[in-house]
Amino acid sequence: MLDAIANRFGRLDVLVNNAGTFVERDFASKAAAAALEAEIALNLAAPIELTAEVLRRWPKPPAIIFVTSGYALVSPTQAPIGP
Repeated sequence: MLDAIANRFGRLDVLVNNAGTFVERDFASKAAAAALEAEIALNLAAPIELTAEVLRRWPKPPAIIFVTSGYALVSPTQAPIGP
């Protein structure tokens, strides 16, 4: 994706990290662990890795935006930080 941006536009003006998912699960279940790894990879690791690569290519982009979820403020009962 970044190669295509560089080839077509020469630079990146704004990076918006907005991908994410949330799956309610029973954390006492062994099956939850594998699915949780995929969720963490998408929600945490991917935006960090993408941002790092953007900063390697374009050290001072005009803007980097991270979009979070309403779950950061009000979590469902089966979230790891549930009420």
